[in-house]
Amino acid sequence: MGWVQDQEAPTRLLCMTGPAGAGKSAIQQTIAEQCSRLGILAASFFFGANDEARNDALPVAATIAYQLCLTSATLRSSISAVVDRDPLIFTKSIEKQVTTLIVNPVLHLQAANLSLVDLPYVILIDGLDECKTEERQAELLEAIDSCITSNKLLPFRVFVASRPELVIFNALQPYGHLHQVAYHIQLDNKYNPDFDIERYFRRRFREIARRCRDLQAQGHLWPSQTDLTSLVVAASGQFIYAATVVRYVEEPRGSPVNRLKAVLSWTLGATTSHPLSSLDELYRQILLKARHNYRDVDNSREDLVMLIRLARDSLLRECYNRDNILFSELGGVDSLLYDLRSLLFISRPSEGTDKLPTEGVQKPVELQAHHWTFIEFLSDERRAKDL
Repeated sequence: MGWVQDQEAPTRLLCMTGPAGAGKSAIQQTIAEQCSRLGILAASFFFGANDEARNDALPVAATIAYQLCLTSATLRSSISAVVDRDPLIFTKSIEKQVTTLIVNPVLHLQAANLSLVDLPYVILIDGLDECKTEERQAELLEAIDSCITSNKLLPFRVFVASRPELVIFNALQPYGHLHQVAYHIQLDNKYNPDFDIERYFRRRFREIARRCRDLQAQGHLWPSQTDLTSLVVAASGQFIYAATVVRYVEEPRGSPVNRLKAVLSWTLGATTSHPLSSLDELYRQILLKARHNYRDVDNSREDLVMLIRLARDSLLRECYNRDNILFSELGGVDSLLYDLRSLLFISRPSEGTDKLPTEGVQKPVELQAHHWTFIEFLSDERRAKDL
């Protein structure tokens, strides 16, 4: 919000990246609500992989233009005139749509010496990684970059949130086209959200206690600090775990106190309850998309999920030529992460501990999960199903 409200900030684009379930969409939703209350929210587009209306970047410019029409009568007149002149504008390239439907009408206002002071200026784009093709993702980012570098997106500020998959990851690297123009916030392992997660649990459990009829939940001792600490540890910095637990506990059937006990027993290793079905579905969808993209390159490639399992195998990890055996044609274990950086990361040997004592050769890198539930998911046929 500091960046949003600082009119002197040098960057017009903010990119927030983080693993699956790190809380990106929750942050975007909160920002949208605050900007709306302040009267500065111009438009928003939240991608959704399973929604045909929201899994393609082609409608983004039209959606933003429509929302701008609702905020400004002057812009509505200008944008309507554009559509009247070219009814097929919605089939053109994304950059052409952005320029014609958004940029040009604003430049028209500036040319007419009309004030832009009261025009809402914040544009939010969430879940770019859920756009169905990398080509569309890249096209949208390039259109935004083109408008920013040519200074045509004034007075707008664009806030994009996404998992750090291949297109956005490369664009934000030092060699990428967004590196110089974007303010980048990373919800990575340097960010410790435990305090926020505990505060979220406390607030939501208080809301559940007020709504339910269970007298045990209405006491000040529910949940206990010990229970909260266990939940925060189990979350491992992932807001998606917290949100899923809350959704499970607040189900109207049964006592929230008993449901929370079930979650805690499951966290400790019991199998009496499984409240993470929505998290499993998220893992499934990410893996399926990554496997499809991986096989799209070459149908003769081994299955991506099998390679992930082999890369994590504790016995193979000690084999000095593991990478040459498994990834000889693929450029190393890094090649598995093009679409999976939201779930997995590579842990490289620390300085001084990078030699195997017997062979005297480089110790292989390790493929690790951001969250332990992903490894449990892969190891449980009931949860991973055909994966």
